[in-house]
Amino acid sequence: MLYGDEDDAERWLEAGEALSTVWLTATALKVSVLPLSDVVSVPATREALRRMLRTFDHPYLALRLGIADPQSGTPPRTPRLSVAQLIDAVPWTA
Repeated sequence: MLYGDEDDAERWLEAGEALSTVWLTATALKVSVLPLSDVVSVPATREALRRMLRTFDHPYLALRLGIADPQSGTPPRTPRLSVAQLIDAVPWTA
């Protein structure tokens, strides 16, 4: 859980920086990260999380961490679309 003592833009930016550090560290350790923003988007759920943390802390983002395949130690790769599926060729006109 990423959380902080204030609910302002500066703290949200710091939470984003912390998320970057967590994600890079997890990747280096071959751990997958799944951000769960829905739980903090719903006011009732966010307040329940806030009470669980402490009433003066504000939840920003829940994270699920895990290793998808314990035998190989690496999460499976996400399939990627081909370039042809992503980019439409548009003729250049001046």
